[in-house]
Amino acid sequence: MKKFTPRADGLSDLKVLNRPIKTNQSIFLTGFEPFLVNGTLVDNPTAGLVEALSTRVEYSATLPVEYDRTQRLFQDYLSQYAPSIWVGLGLANARTTIALEAIALNVQHSDGADNAGMYRQNTQIVPGGPAAYQTQLPLAEVVAVLRQHHVEAHVSYHAGTFLCNQVYYQAARWAASSDTPLQTALFIHIPPEQHLAKPMALTALQTLLDWLEMR
Repeated sequence: MKKFTPRADGLSDLKVLNRPIKTNQSIFLTGFEPFLVNGTLVDNPTAGLVEALSTRVEYSATLPVEYDRTQRLFQDYLSQYAPSIWVGLGLANARTTIALEAIALNVQHSDGADNAGMYRQNTQIVPGGPAAYQTQLPLAEVVAVLRQHHVEAHVSYHAGTFLCNQVYYQAARWAASSDTPLQTALFIHIPPEQHLAKPMALTALQTLLDWLEMR
């Protein structure tokens, strides 16, 4: 079963897209480079997490924080690697626990610029595309599994409208298509390191990757 369903403007009357699951699964893991906040470059721990897990997955990449460049580069990665599972990581400074994102919106909007100085104001990622995609993964089950490993997590229903949401929407669109090998896409927001130390974050991500492969 494909793990994403397009959602209409009314966010109802959903259809689950079904197709056979591949037995040989490959994982593509991504994080982000440091990003600008009010002109100051903020460290992004997701780049270090991706580097530490690069031998655990088949493919990994640290993405730029630029609307246009990231969209093109991420599309190229999905085409070149053709993974069956994609897991994206992003930093959420205001959160204190891991957030498993349930929905990707077809919206780009931010009061601040990306690292290239570009702004987006209430535009669509894919013009004419579905308003949103909602994961079909049982995220509450993932939360329970993580808590068994003493990692606090929760399900989130808003991944923002910046680059995290942009790549999530791109991957969700691929996962919903019958023309790509991507079966599962999931975005995870990581809190700052003062709330989740790197060793614990790595334990959580290892556990999550194992769970995804076993499904």
